[in-house]
Amino acid sequence: MLVYIRGAGLTASAIARRLFHANCRIVMSDREHPYALRRTVCFSEALRTGETTIEGIGASAAKDPEEAVHILRENRIAVIADPEGNMRGTLPFDACIDTVTYGDKTDTSMADAPIVIGIGERFVPGKNCHASVIAYRAGYRGLVRYEGSGLPEDLPADSIRARGDTFCIQVPGAGLFYPVCEIGDAVSQGDTLAVVDSEPVVCMQDGMVCGILAEGTPVSASRFCAEIYTGKDRSRLLRTPEEMLAVGGGVLEALLHFREIY
Repeated sequence: MLVYIRGAGLTASAIARRLFHANCRIVMSDREHPYALRRTVCFSEALRTGETTIEGIGASAAKDPEEAVHILRENRIAVIADPEGNMRGTLPFDACIDTVTYGDKTDTSMADAPIVIGIGERFVPGKNCHASVIAYRAGYRGLVRYEGSGLPEDLPADSIRARGDTFCIQVPGAGLFYPVCEIGDAVSQGDTLAVVDSEPVVCMQDGMVCGILAEGTPVSASRFCAEIYTGKDRSRLLRTPEEMLAVGGGVLEALLHFREIY
């Protein structure tokens, strides 16, 4: 099964991990300068370094669909800079999975592939996808909706983006992002994590950097730029979060639900 995933950040990478182990061939796309924070577990890192490996799964950057096919033949994930989703229609994809969360609207439609799955609240089955998967509501991650609204009516408002033992830090303003620490570094409240156009990004709590934007990433005001982990389990830096794997499980369920299509 050939799958196109829009986005190559944390959620998309967790989905790709699930599908790769289910013997799917995967092409992912992202911005030229991805907004991934937990870059040790994001396949978007291949766009920056040329290739990356996450939990034994290799991924390589591709310049075009032809190179993507070559990478797939090597049993690797292909990652291409394609923020507009122009890869749709260039290869005979069996499924399109849209994980992009920025913006209020999406140009993804049910005509993009035989199976179209949307991740997040702006996707409504029967309108712009065949199924949607809840990703950012604690206790509901991985829940698949096949009709109606993308969210259960009884979903509590305070379940949005619960983070537990991590917290995110925003940039002070727009500009180019330059980190002064790395993933895995121990930090304290008041430390400078990065600089954006000479303005410091200050840590608000003691912990360990588990995610931070790459050097030179263009950022807009108030964008999340770093994630701090307050626990002590360093293995989390190299492990896909369980809650995101639950989302991947929901996507796999949806693909099997529509298996007669392919």
